[in-house]
Amino acid sequence: MKNLTEGNIYKNFFVFSVPLVLAGLLSAAYATVDNVIAGKFLGQNGLAATGATSQVIRLFACFFYGFSAGFGMYIAKLFGGKKYNSLKSAVFSVTFLILSLIMIADAVLIVLHNPLLKLLNVNEKIYNDAAIYFCIYIGGFFIIFLNHFFMCIFNAIGLSIYPFFMSVISGILNIAGNIVSVTVLGLGVKGIALATVFAAFAVNVVYIIKFHSCLKELGAEKSKLFFDKQAVKEFMYYGLPTSFQQMAMYISSALISPVVNSVGVAATAGYSVAMHVYDIIAGIYQNASRTLANYAAQCFGGKQYKIMPRGVCVGLFQELIFTVPFIILCAVFAKPLTMMFFPHGFEGEAARYSVIFIRCFLPFVVFNLVCNLFHGFFRGIGVMSFVLISTSLASIVRILASAVLFGFFSVNGVYAGWVISWIFEAVFSTLFFLKYYNTEEKLKIKLE
Repeated sequence: MKNLTEGNIYKNFFVFSVPLVLAGLLSAAYATVDNVIAGKFLGQNGLAATGATSQVIRLFACFFYGFSAGFGMYIAKLFGGKKYNSLKSAVFSVTFLILSLIMIADAVLIVLHNPLLKLLNVNEKIYNDAAIYFCIYIGGFFIIFLNHFFMCIFNAIGLSIYPFFMSVISGILNIAGNIVSVTVLGLGVKGIALATVFAAFAVNVVYIIKFHSCLKELGAEKSKLFFDKQAVKEFMYYGLPTSFQQMAMYISSALISPVVNSVGVAATAGYSVAMHVYDIIAGIYQNASRTLANYAAQCFGGKQYKIMPRGVCVGLFQELIFTVPFIILCAVFAKPLTMMFFPHGFEGEAARYSVIFIRCFLPFVVFNLVCNLFHGFFRGIGVMSFVLISTSLASIVRILASAVLFGFFSVNGVYAGWVISWIFEAVFSTLFFLKYYNTEEKLKIKLE
């Protein structure tokens, strides 16, 4: 376990970020493998079936992932303040609460899945498979969620290497499960969803054992366990704005999905591939920004306000170093990358939709990198209102720009609308940070 405020900041950020970035890459890559297997063995319809409801699944998942990300900031604050007994009760209390909420939400979505799929304009050719995939994934989401929850907790206590190992294990289990369920058992998209849930369950068991070991090392193993109302209150303070921020970010995608689906199966499949490539790139800088978020939260907990802004500069430099090479590689090898998703390689309209996004629109993701960096900083110091407002405004811009441009450029207009929202939010975030942080003394006064 590591306190990021102690020692050389460049070394601390690098050592802490590398496992996070690798874990993010692996998670995104393994999720992409699901689609590769679906496309290669089940064809375009199988790929479209797993992607038809992906934006709604993202919206649902990220709402709860926002809770765990926000809670991670609270845990980092407790860890930075060396309040280890409170940390133990906080994890217990919030785990019980959040799993109860997820199970209720799971049941509601499964009951209402038919109206939801019709609202998404899911094509009749893939309707049944899309419904099966959606229900299994959502039904097992409380298990999948715990992976993200534990990852945020371990990152908060400076143990970023462990989630990386868990991502490796999860990915191996997931890929093996996909291949066996699809090629041997013939379960189709049902097998792809079941393999994801099974892999998450196995990793959760290992996470729980390791967390118990960490509590023992911190001297909190035998402390009294109780339902901590204060922790729940802090969880809501940190988690609710982050959840609504995540929801605002993905609600625009969910609203745009029916528009893309209305173009046809090829558009749905191509858009699904484009989103998975984006996830790989975004996973790099989003996970790297967790370093800054945890650093800021630990500084906040230890009242080390003076060193906070330096972390922003180091974080930006680090994210660019990690991310830009992958953007270039994706642009150069766009066709080979796309070929992996389709049974006959690069052919058809679906593949062309994907390549256009990777080459022409994905490079602009550096603007999203900038705003994500500031999100991490402000989330770490508990200024949640900015994160929510920034993302909400960007989502509105994306919806309006996509609606206008879709009429002229079809799916490419949707891509362009996304780029416009990235640029807008990057400018807004930078201006807000410059206004918020004038001097170290003013920052201290604001935080206290």
